[in-house]
Order: sequence, then structure tokens, then C-alpha cells
Amino acid sequence: MYRFFLIFIFFNSFTYAQQILWQQTFGGSQTDQAAAFVNTNDGCYGVIGTTRSKDGDLDRDGYDSDMWFCKINSKGMVLWQKYFGGRFNEEGTAIDYSKDGGFLLVGSSESKDTVVKDNHGKKDIYVVRIDALGTILWAKCYGGTGNDQGLFGICTKDGGYLIGGSTGSNDGLIKKNQGGTDFWVLKLNYKGDIQWQSNLGGMSNETANCAVEVNDGFLVIGSTDSDNKDIPKNRGKTDYLVTKYDKNGKILWIQTYGGESFDEPHSVVLTPQNTVMIAGTSFSKSGDIKFHKGGGDFWLLEIDPRDGKILWTNNYGGSGDEGANMISVGYDGNFLVCGMTNSLDGDVKGHNGVYDAWVIKFNKKNIIWTKSLGGKNNDSFTAVREVPSGDYVAVGFTESNDGTLALTDRKGGVDLWIISTRDPINPPQAISLTPTTITGYIRDKDTKKFLPAEVYLMDETNGSKYKAGTSNPETGIYQIILPDTHKMSIGFFSLGYIFKTHYIKIDEFQRYSEIRLDIELEKLKIGTVTKLNNIEFDIGLASLRPESFPELDRLVQFLQINKTVRVRINGHTDGTGQPETKQKLSELRAMEVKVYLMKKGIAPNRLEIKGYGMSKPLVEEVDEETRQKNRRVEFEIISF
Repeated sequence: MYRFFLIFIFFNSFTYAQQILWQQTFGGSQTDQAAAFVNTNDGCYGVIGTTRSKDGDLDRDGYDSDMWFCKINSKGMVLWQKYFGGRFNEEGTAIDYSKDGGFLLVGSSESKDTVVKDNHGKKDIYVVRIDALGTILWAKCYGGTGNDQGLFGICTKDGGYLIGGSTGSNDGLIKKNQGGTDFWVLKLNYKGDIQWQSNLGGMSNETANCAVEVNDGFLVIGSTDSDNKDIPKNRGKTDYLVTKYDKNGKILWIQTYGGESFDEPHSVVLTPQNTVMIAGTSFSKSGDIKFHKGGGDFWLLEIDPRDGKILWTNNYGGSGDEGANMISVGYDGNFLVCGMTNSLDGDVKGHNGVYDAWVIKFNKKNIIWTKSLGGKNNDSFTAVREVPSGDYVAVGFTESNDGTLALTDRKGGVDLWIISTRDPINPPQAISLTPTTITGYIRDKDTKKFLPAEVYLMDETNGSKYKAGTSNPETGIYQIILPDTHKMSIGFFSLGYIFKTHYIKIDEFQRYSEIRLDIELEKLKIGTVTKLNNIEFDIGLASLRPESFPELDRLVQFLQINKTVRVRINGHTDGTGQPETKQKLSELRAMEVKVYLMKKGIAPNRLEIKGYGMSKPLVEEVDEETRQKNRRVEFEIISF
């Protein structure tokens, strides 16, 4: 089902041209759409939605619909995607970004054969916690035997989560249903265990749609059709319903807002002034609605989080219908709201089809700019944000292949749509691209347990080295940003483990992207032999070439980290020439390495040497390439 909400702007009866930097659609022949997204700390976007397709861009094995997560870079390229679901229907509705770089995903599940087996009934709130690489940390269902729907989820300051939506159950986790569907909120710890929960409502239907954390608790915003029990006052058919909880789940106050008709909120944001701005859709002309434009409008409502007092309100739209899906705050303190519109007048200054995606930027004094995007069919934005470059990114869905989307590669049915645009009035001076990053897990080779490790980048052209990152000891994940050079190497170091080197070769298509590289380190063991890479000597000589220095510097660093380790430097040659000559050459080359290490501060009593000449070939020599493999220098652990 489409979310039916958006915003509007009026600006001296004209709009500014909006420059589209890029846009992409993803999906298959069925219905695939985005519900929300977050900016990630590496310049990418984490997008959550729902997919029904099994073709096109989708390679899932699910049955009906799945919760769908995509990581997308700043050029609109899907870096990787994950599906979460079972035999029946799952959907993704909300996402938040956790402090450790992972994601909180919230939606609903009807299956009992997903990664969780504890579905309680028809439909449950479905919460999936994944790390930065998409691995599931935990996944849980919450509900009873009725229909329970997850609509929001936020990471809280204490490291836990606040999730919620609606419940139609009267058993399981729900002790007493007030009637119809109830407004349902759950506070979880970081493992997904329930710390407290609250369901409230009247004899009709209530839903919790969004939430924000404030200094002394949480404001949860939803809708109500009731006028009894927990609901203090109904102003019409459906009202905005705001409940304030303290940190422990105690209800501090409940208030309703609206007019004589249908008013439903969908998004909330904390303003720079620590007030709360709510965005939704209103069909009312009375009560708290002061500026009705016609049909359904974007309705913006600012309240004081201390007592719920109305501070400011406005409507945006035309004579048709508009629906607001999401509000965010830009870096300049102004607001962005997005949704959909079918108006041809009022604050809407362009129309492409049945319903257009609509974005407005505004402050409390006026509209700054507004833009309609789409084609002849139904198009909508479900989320919009300003990104660190100063540009704007919006996600949603499209059914069109003309108009604004004429040059996109539509997959059929309804597709996920992501678009990046520039500010039409104050555009940034440069286009920002996602940096090229390398990321992955660092584990123990044998136990597969995650390791705390340090990651160093080295410029192979000049030997300069710098610390590029540290892996997370709990998740094992590291991420490094690469400078714009093709001659780099990475060293991975962890106390008690042999270091590992990876040489970087970035193809053109990999630039400004995320490259996956998992690392397994071998625990220190007496007798372990490790080949030193890129150790070069002049032909027939023992003198080291400068190309050898970066790898030898990594060996120095390994010995500095593991201060009690003693090693033997083993020299080997190819099988050509006289054995006596090659034996001597291998000893001289091992000694040359020892001298280099001592010059770098490694004590002589920690170093031994041994030359093997041509006696221990790695491979049979048939050509220059195989002979080169036998010309090598190794280090062997002799004590630690």
C-alpha cells in the first residue's frame, strides 16, 4: 500500500529550476519501494523498503514480500543489498543508524520461517539489527495473536532502541487491548530485550507512527479515531495523537491535535531550538488547522516538548490532495518535507502525472523553494535529507518512465527510486563523491572470533605510512578511506598475531565505491613461517632495493607490537647456478634483512638468520615466474 503524504511550498508564485545530479531506480517486475533512509558516516546511504520482485535487480529466494535493505553510494550505485523474510509477507518501514555503524531495521512479519522463529500470530512487529556489513546481530518479533505492525524505530542515547506501531492483539505481549488497534510503544535494550512497553487507546483505532527523543524522555506521535478511555479529546474523525513518556516509560501527558476531518502525522523532527516539528496530512478546515488549501494538505505543527503547547502551524498544498511522508532539518536550520501531490495550483508549481513526488524547503516565515518530480503515473518521495555535500537526496517509489524519469532504467511494476538534487538557490560549489573505502571483518583464522586490530596504510611509492583505522573489537569491522592513488598497501596488526599485508589494486569502476576485504590473522605459534612480500635484491647481489622497505617496515612494526617475539630470517634462492654460491647468497640476503631491522631499533638478540640456498624450493622451476617464487625471504617464529 502506498503511503499517501507530501508537502508544499509557496514562493512568489514561481519555483526555481532543480538540478538533478543523478537518479536511479531499482527493482523487478513487481512492487519494490523505499520507505526511509539514513546517511552513513562513509558518505553512502542505508535504504530500507519492501520488495515483491525476484527478477531484475533482485535475486532473492523469498516467497511473498521481504524487508529489503540497500547500501547505496553517492553516485547511486547499490554496493550491496540484503533481504529479510520468510514464506509470507515481510515489509520494511523504518531505519536508524547506530553508533557502531550498523543499522536498526523495523517493519512487520507474517512468517515463522525467517531468521526468527517466534512469530506470535498473524502479523508481528519485526526488528532486525545488522552490523555495517549486513550481518544479522539479532532479529526478533514482538506481538500477540492479532495483527501488530512496526512503523518506527529510533536508536536511543542509552544504546537501546525505541520502536512502535500498532497492535490488534489482546494476548502475548499485550496485557489488555483498549479496543480496535492500540498505539503501541516498546523500549528495548541493545540486545532487543524489552525494558518497558505501553499500549494505549480508546474503543476505535490508534497507531504510533514516529518518535523523537528529548532531554527528559520521548515524544511518540501517532493518530487516533477514539474519544474515550486513554484519549483525552477527539477533534474530528482522525487526530494527531502525541504521548510523552519519561525514560522509564511513565506517561507524562497525552494530547490530540486536529480539526473536523482526517488528520494523520507521519514524521517528527527535533528542531535546532529543541522544539518538535510534526509533519503529516490534514483534510480538516477547522480546529487547529488555520490555513487549509483544499483537499488533503501537508500539515506542519510545531509543539513545545515540555507540555505539548502549539507554537506554530501551517498548511502547504493546492486544491487537490497532498500527503507529507517525512520531515528533516537541513544544515542551515531550515526544514525539508517530502511526499506526493496531485494538485495543479496553490503552492504546487508543476505537475507531471497522476501523483507527483513533491519536496519543499521552508522556514516558519516562508517557503524557500518547492519542486514536483515524476512522470505520468504515480510517484512519491517517502524520505528526504540534506547530505554532507550540501545537496539533497530523496527516496520513494515510481511507476513512471517519462517526465523526470525519462532517462532512467525502469525495471517494471513499481520501482524503488532514489534521486540527488542541488539546492536551486544556494548550490554547493563542488560535487562531493563517496570516498573509495575498504571494509570487512578482522578475525582469528582458527576460532573465527573478531579481533581488535590496527590498520595502517602505506604509500608504496615513497614509503610514507599512517594509521588508517582500528577494528571494532565487538563486531570485528574495520573501514579505511583510500587516498586517490593506485600504489598503496595495507598492513593489519593485532597483539599476539602475525601481521598480514594486502596490496591494493583499484580498478576504475571501483573508485568512489566500497570494496569488501575480510582478513584472518594467524595466532603466534613457534615454527610458523611467513613469506615477506616484495623483498627485492639486485641480481646476484645481497643489497636490498628500496621496494623492499615498506614490507620490512611492517615487520619492524610487528616486532614493536609483540615485544617478546624472536624471529629467524630465512633466505632462499632459485635453483640455477652453483649450490655453494647460492647458499652464501641466501645467507648474505638474510643478514641484509637483519641489519635493516637492527637499524630500525630491533635488538640483535631478537633476530637470527639462516640461509637455505636452493635446498627448499616452493615450486618446480619451469620458467622465470616459477624461479621468482623460489627467490624469497621469510621470517620464522622461534619464541614469544
